[in-house]
Amino acid sequence: MDHNALYLLSVDDTCRRLIEMWMTDCSWSCHYKENVGQLLADVSDRVPAIVLIDSGVVSDIATTVRALRSLLGSASALPILLLTPHVEEAGQGCNAVLHMPLVQDRLLDAVSEWTGPLDDKAFRSLDNPYYRLIRVVGQSRAAGMLTRCIAALRQALEKIAKGAAPQAIAHDVAGMCGMMGFEKLSTAWSAVEYDEPDALEKAIELTQATIERKPSR
Repeated sequence: MDHNALYLLSVDDTCRRLIEMWMTDCSWSCHYKENVGQLLADVSDRVPAIVLIDSGVVSDIATTVRALRSLLGSASALPILLLTPHVEEAGQGCNAVLHMPLVQDRLLDAVSEWTGPLDDKAFRSLDNPYYRLIRVVGQSRAAGMLTRCIAALRQALEKIAKGAAPQAIAHDVAGMCGMMGFEKLSTAWSAVEYDEPDALEKAIELTQATIERKPSR
């Protein structure tokens, strides 16, 4: 995966020039694609952080989006932004719509919404569960979900400290962590649910570490 790469499906020279200038200022690379076939082949070969599609190039946007979503591996959750001059145009499966003419702040905000901090390449690792969540729901929703998850983890630890049965709590905690993409944490609490040796101590230690570092960046 190319963590600071943007693929742009467009033949509009002005659109290309502006996006390349703005993204280069953020230390990103911008790669142009002239047709859907080229885009699909290149995404299959090397997954970028995000794809922008100019509605003027694609006659059937929904079909193009479905083709991208059907790719294997991390490409299936690739954020897709639609660029269009038509205010009433729906996203047709894209993560967001940007109306043309493009404005720098709006474009950068939209890219950041679906890829995380533009200046933090290391953040865009698929090993980072918060980044994986952002790719699916966007940074605004992901932030709220993470806050609620951390609060629920604190509450679970407090209940156990006050004498609540860990097994009664572990199932829900494991499910929540799995949904959020915290696989190791989910596995640790599943072990508590099944009363495996030393499982509670390990789950608490991992939970405390997760709370302390709160992976918001």
